[in-house]
Amino acid sequence: MRSMAITLTLGLVLFATQAYADAAFQLAVPNFRVPESNTVNGVRFSIIHGKNQGQHGLDLGLLSMSETSNFSGLALIFGISRVTREMSGGAAFSFVNWHSGRDSGMNGAFVNILNDTQGAFNLGFVNVADGGTAVDLGDSTCPGARPLRSGS
Repeated sequence: MRSMAITLTLGLVLFATQAYADAAFQLAVPNFRVPESNTVNGVRFSIIHGKNQGQHGLDLGLLSMSETSNFSGLALIFGISRVTREMSGGAAFSFVNWHSGRDSGMNGAFVNILNDTQGAFNLGFVNVADGGTAVDLGDSTCPGARPLRSGS
């Protein structure tokens, strides 16, 4: 009986540690992630929709809204890159970059909808920024942004 209790306790401890550890790889689809982890330190591949708290490394999305609070690394999203808190270094390339927090690094998209990008270089056909921006390169910059702009 005692050995069964010890085995069960060790099993629960190992399971809990594994469940809450950062993932090195994650596959994400709507309402499902494998492994179930809030933070990915490595590669995340999302189809249709992937969401977590932190993504550090390579973020790949196929017809996806790839959503995270904190991002650093390289995002290659065939869809929408959504960062709600901070992109600290790296680059995000997608059809639409929708970043409502603070960005540093590079944003490249057909449409960039950004907030505070004073530490970022933004390349897009359309750049929309609520906060300050450093450099925007593209065809259109919407009013309200304060960029140094070049383009046609």
